[in-house]
Parts: sequence; C-alpha cells; structure tokens
Amino acid sequence: MAKNKAVVGEHAFAHESGIHVAAILEEPSTYELFSPELVGGKRSLIIGKHTGTKALKGIIHTMGYDLNHDQLCDLLEESKGLHPCQEGYTLQTP
Repeated sequence: MAKNKAVVGEHAFAHESGIHVAAILEEPSTYELFSPELVGGKRSLIIGKHTGTKALKGIIHTMGYDLNHDQLCDLLEESKGLHPCQEGYTLQTP
C-alpha cells in the first residue's frame, strides 16, 4: 500500500508543519476527523524544515524534556541542518 494513501496510508496521520503539529498537540480533532487507531494507523509528528518553535516545544515536552526558548531555537536550527534527504525526524505519539 502506498505510504501516502488517503486515510490508511502510513503518512495519512503524519504532521510536520509547525501550525499543524501545534494544533495536533493541543486538540487532535483540529486536523484529524477521526483517531488514527480507528483505521489501524498511528500519529507521527515530524521534526523537519517546516517545524516551528511551538511545535518543537510540544514534541520535546511529550518526550519528557523542558527546554528554554534559546535551547529550542538552537535545537530547531540543528535539526533543520542535519537531515540531508529532508524527510525529518519522526516521533510516534502514544
């Protein structure tokens, strides 16, 4: 099955854009009409070139870390430059 297949593909519930990730962390129904588990999927949050500081802060918080603004900005710049194929880093959420 294609990773980008609507509703059931592996990337159907993948979010990278800063505003999408921030909204998903606050209220998943903002961008997802139903839970990924309903169709056997999993939500993934991707840290990549489109990730913003608010989204990164939320992702880092779900991992159990708390960084100040300067640390977040530094981490964001590092993460954008580390992945040459520009697919980002994926965090599977519970």
